[in-house]
Amino acid sequence: MSNLGIKRKRAKKFEVSKSSINPDWANIGIDILTVVERKINSIYDYLSFSAVCKNWNVVAIQSRCRRMIGSNKDKPLLLLLGDKFDKGIVYHNLDFDRSFTRLNLPRHFPRKYYGSSHGWLIEFDYTSFCFFLINPFTCQVVHIPTFTLPASTVNYNDIQGPYTPYNILKAVLSADPLAFPDYFMMVIYGRTKKLALFEGSLQKWTHLENEQFYSGMHDIIHYKNRFHSIDEDGRVFAFNPSHPQSCDYIFIPRERYDSKIKRKYLVESPGGDLLKILRVPNDSVTRHSPRTLRFDIWKLLEVEGVIEWVAVENLGDVALFLGDNHSLSVVASDYSNCYKNCLFYI
Repeated sequence: MSNLGIKRKRAKKFEVSKSSINPDWANIGIDILTVVERKINSIYDYLSFSAVCKNWNVVAIQSRCRRMIGSNKDKPLLLLLGDKFDKGIVYHNLDFDRSFTRLNLPRHFPRKYYGSSHGWLIEFDYTSFCFFLINPFTCQVVHIPTFTLPASTVNYNDIQGPYTPYNILKAVLSADPLAFPDYFMMVIYGRTKKLALFEGSLQKWTHLENEQFYSGMHDIIHYKNRFHSIDEDGRVFAFNPSHPQSCDYIFIPRERYDSKIKRKYLVESPGGDLLKILRVPNDSVTRHSPRTLRFDIWKLLEVEGVIEWVAVENLGDVALFLGDNHSLSVVASDYSNCYKNCLFYI
């Protein structure tokens, strides 16, 4: 065989220093840590980053405003609250069949949570009649001025009773309050399930008194820059928050009114469609029978210039999560432990 002129070099011997085996993670420069932190896309990795040591936590705290804005794009979490003796909160990730961690929140009874929106929990205090927006990961709190009622609705004899006029059904934000100070928050409240709107830029409340949409609201959602609500009759109203006293348009239900339908929900699909979901309870409930008979799903579509509700028979690669505090839809194939064409009632 011919000699190809290949020279063989001796492998150099490198000594591994003790510092490279056990690096001093606590003393990594702030500039380097900041670069690393900015590469993190997941709120879960961010929490792990902040828990390494004090210096890492300082960098995490400095970036938490930006992080909260970005966390809105993260995968949804199921939050489980403790009782009045347990201020902890457990969050569960759909990608893993286990609970992640416990978080301590600034909870004070008799406060309760009535919404989850743009990464914030919405809490109402029945002693001060104030709302508080709480970020569960950073524990930052946004205080909202006292929620006052119109004089005609106040009944001082039962203001602390189980059916107080302050009874909150749900609250929804239009945007992250720190990223967008001109945000709005809409609330369903009282025995008759009326609507009220809080304007962040003016720090004031407005009660929606238009009689045309008062058959009792069941749900609200912020969809395509407008608040949408659904009432007892199944009608869906759209409100421009800048002019809340008049609704922009009304979507009349295609299905007939059914008094058996106890709860109605509005959810935005992953494709951007507006879904209306009707929960039909089981009238013959026994000890072992389910309390819900079925869910009817309708999608708002524009067909040949006409807007109408179309029944949805199959969700395809979509999973729906319905709850009193918040509802959402996801692409099931994006999660390892999520079933397509399913509805999860929480």
